[in-house]
Amino acid sequence: MDKKLRLMVGALVLTVLALGAPGQADAQSPPAKLSVNEQILQILLERKIVSQQQYLRLKKQVEQERREQAGRYQAVYQPGQGLSLRAKDGSASVALTGRLQLDGKALVGDHSGHSSFYVRRARLAARVKWHRYFSAFVEAEFGKGKAALNDGYLTIAFQPRWRLRFGQFKQPFSLEELHSDNWIWTIERSLANRLVPSRDMGAMVFGDLGRGALYYFLSVYNGNGKNRAADIDEAKDIALRVTLAPLRYTGSRLFKDFYLGAAVTYGVQHSEAADWVGGGRLTTQAGTTWFKVDPAVRQNGGRLRWGVELFWSVGPLAVMGEFMRVNYNGLELDTTGAEGEVGGTTTRDLAIWGGYGQVSWMITGEHVRFRGGKPAAVRPRRNFGWGAGQGWGAWQLVFRYDFARADAAWLDMGYVDRDAYSDGARGFTLGLNWYLNEMVRCMVNFYSYRFDRDIVANTVRMSREQGFLARIQLVF
Repeated sequence: MDKKLRLMVGALVLTVLALGAPGQADAQSPPAKLSVNEQILQILLERKIVSQQQYLRLKKQVEQERREQAGRYQAVYQPGQGLSLRAKDGSASVALTGRLQLDGKALVGDHSGHSSFYVRRARLAARVKWHRYFSAFVEAEFGKGKAALNDGYLTIAFQPRWRLRFGQFKQPFSLEELHSDNWIWTIERSLANRLVPSRDMGAMVFGDLGRGALYYFLSVYNGNGKNRAADIDEAKDIALRVTLAPLRYTGSRLFKDFYLGAAVTYGVQHSEAADWVGGGRLTTQAGTTWFKVDPAVRQNGGRLRWGVELFWSVGPLAVMGEFMRVNYNGLELDTTGAEGEVGGTTTRDLAIWGGYGQVSWMITGEHVRFRGGKPAAVRPRRNFGWGAGQGWGAWQLVFRYDFARADAAWLDMGYVDRDAYSDGARGFTLGLNWYLNEMVRCMVNFYSYRFDRDIVANTVRMSREQGFLARIQLVF
């Protein structure tokens, strides 16, 4: 109904009610279930201010407006993607999502740790989109008995070829790190993953060229990890990652999901080891520290990371691997004299490197795709269910070999305690994953690591570590 007409009609109704109309003092009020506009029309008709023909025309217009208003937004729930309220024209939406990962670990042999059940991740998130081009994502983490901001960023996406992102988000370096926790093939990431940047504050431009043939990411960020109120120095890190499908359009299905990539980060650091990402520690899947830089070590120089990656998926078989290296320039450590005074400062340039290779076989025949510069979620062909005609979900068998090594000078120069830690570790993980549907996944892993030198963890000397990990996961 036209706004001016509505105001005029409302004024007429009030006037008539105030003065009273002859012969209509006992007229009954319209039913309460009618809308305000319909009640006004009903009163106008009863008091013979509008004709029956005018009443029907205006009532039809009111009903049409009500249908249009009710149909402008719709509530949609998609398994694994959350509950959302969307505008039908696609101009705006609000979505609520989350994940819950309930883990257990059982360690084999002599070990300082204990078998345990724990909440690995418990996250709630909201994604908002408006005016087609703008979106924001906020995610909070409640796992391991802590509460903290995980992601918080704004994205401007005018077109797929170039987009802008600002805030706290995963930095573009490692394929394994960018692979969502919801869909990684093993319960924990590789040894080499401890060398890469993860969430940090910054700004990024990224895009998709050639409909998935090339992805690029260029980011400028603080370089100190997530949830730091401010940068610890004036310098910033730069990250560049490019992933290319060189044979995507040859017409062969064999190479449709064959990707090669490379990444690099660089930044000048002025910090102590305690302020490094991870505190200068390298750990196993069970959280055992096998390499730890002395907190007194300082860096006043450049930190250069570089890495190469591969992803190839053909039918139910997929392979994925990376190699990466981190060069630390300008490492410093004060030496002490015979009476405890500072005797001088040693300065070295040292490196740590590592990598992994893993193979996935979807026993039930699903194909693992590559989307947005990383492996996509696994969707079962047939969800699990009891009874005739029901499926068994998707089953995945995984094997991974991973390693990490450091220059021997880390231990020789006293930057790392050679009596407690090692300069290398290597091992394998064997896993079985069951995707009951798009929301629920069960995982079981066995892993075995061997250290190049014996380590000491809480007074227990160890040359290797073995254990079982299990997870029940809900994504909603």
